[in-house]
Amino acid sequence: MEPLGFSVDCHECGFSGNKALRDATKQETCATQTTRKIKYLEAREEIFRQGDAASGIYSLIYGTVMISMVDARGGAFVPRLVTPGNAFGYRSSLENSKHTSTAIALTDCCFCQISQERSLELVNQNQDVRGALVNSCTQDILSAREEIILYSSMNLPERLLHFMITKLLHIFGSVEDDGSAKIQLPLKRGELAMSLGVQAETLSRAIKKLKNQELAFFENKTVLIPSLRQVEDHIQEELPVAL
Repeated sequence: MEPLGFSVDCHECGFSGNKALRDATKQETCATQTTRKIKYLEAREEIFRQGDAASGIYSLIYGTVMISMVDARGGAFVPRLVTPGNAFGYRSSLENSKHTSTAIALTDCCFCQISQERSLELVNQNQDVRGALVNSCTQDILSAREEIILYSSMNLPERLLHFMITKLLHIFGSVEDDGSAKIQLPLKRGELAMSLGVQAETLSRAIKKLKNQELAFFENKTVLIPSLRQVEDHIQEELPVAL
C-alpha cells in the first residue's frame, strides 16, 4: 500500500519505545537507504509466521499489530498487541532462532524493519543495542507474569472488561463527557477469545453476563460501556482481598 500522505522519518519513530535502542540504532540503521526498510501493509496481512526463521527487528510506526502464538497442545492465544513506537520480532532476532509467534497487521500498518543480518551485527557490535533488546525481552516477561497473576484472580467477565479498558480503549475507543465509552473492536470474536485464552462459546457467555449486568453491550464490533467508573469499581470489587 502507499504511504498515507506523509513521508516517514525513522529517526523519529521511537524505535522500541526505548531511548537506548533508538539512539544506538539511529546512525547505523537509518543513515542510508540500503539499511532502512520502511514497509506498508494493509489490515490482515501477515508479517511473519510462527516457525519462520528470524527475520530481524521491527518497529511499528503506525497501526496495530497482533502477536499470536500456538502452544504445544495446539491452543492459540494472543499475548500482545503492538502499538506505534514499540518493537517486535526482537526475541527471535536476539537468539537468531525461529519466530515463536505470528505477527499480523491488525489494521493498516507502517513499520521499519532491520534485516536479521544487520540486527546480528548491531547486537554483536553495539553494547547499547544488545542491552536494550535484553531489557525489552525482560520487560515483556515481567509484564506477562504480572498479567497472568492478575487474571488468575478474575472471572472471565471481569478479565474481558479489564482487557478492553486497558488495552483497547485508548487505541480504538473514545470516552464521552458523561463517562460512557465506545470501542470499535479491531479483533474478530475468535481473536478476542484467543486474547483471553478461552473458547468462543465461553466468551459468548461472558458477553451475555455483562449485558445482563448492564456493564457492557456488544453489537457486532461495537462495544458500548455506559459507565467507565462503574466498570472500574466492579473490577475492584471482584478482586479477592489480599490476606
